[in-house]
Amino acid sequence: MFPDVKLEDHKIIIDEGGIYTSGGATSSMHLGIYLVEKYCGKETANTATRMLLLDDNDSSQTRYSIFTPQNAACDQVIYKAQNLLRRITPKNWVWKACCESKS
Repeated sequence: MFPDVKLEDHKIIIDEGGIYTSGGATSSMHLGIYLVEKYCGKETANTATRMLLLDDNDSSQTRYSIFTPQNAACDQVIYKAQNLLRRITPKNWVWKACCESKS
């Protein structure tokens, strides 16, 4: 649809020719810290990061990616455990703990 657009979905912040953007619900905080560092310096950005209780600005979204376990386990015990874990639901947890369901 937009052939000239280069999607960089692994980045949290994009700084491209004076256009700044960020992805995700709380990425605006990271974008703000990025801009503070760019225009006010690293020390001021570090102070703001500590005051806002944010992680250090990381330019990658890798830590937010969803873990997908391997399905083809060579070890039968691991394969059996993976299949068991896929069937567990909160309703099953309640039954196993012998307690009532809360909503």
